[in-house]
Amino acid sequence: MTRVAAKVTCSDQDRKELERLGSSRTEQARLVERAKIVLGCLAGERNDQIAARMKLQANTVAMIYGGRHRGVT
Repeated sequence: MTRVAAKVTCSDQDRKELERLGSSRTEQARLVERAKIVLGCLAGERNDQIAARMKLQANTVAMIYGGRHRGVT
């Protein structure tokens, strides 16, 4: 059974920067990947859904954005 994740929020300015990074073709691949993971979390997706969409392991998503389980808002 998948646990329900805490809701994650950010400012409009931060979201725009994440969207810019997530769609960039010139930034480092790891930054683009991380931005996409955070955007998925902001959209309310579960780690396993993000992992499946991005063809990653669920523990990779959890490791990169584990802050959502530590009360990050």
